[in-house]
Amino acid sequence: MVKKYYNREEIAKMLNVNILTIGNWVKSGYIKEYKISTNIRKPLYNLEEIEKKLNSSSNNI
Repeated sequence: MVKKYYNREEIAKMLNVNILTIGNWVKSGYIKEYKISTNIRKPLYNLEEIEKKLNSSSNNI
């Protein structure tokens, strides 16, 4: 089974951006964070959604 949600550190590493960039994207509403369970304190991120958003942004330049 392919993992669909990742933590902030994993997403930053996969996208080759600073972890603070992920936080800025969340604050600005550019990407969404998910809380899968009340037991998980760290929010998770959907890599596929972020990649689609980044690709659509780069096509508009």
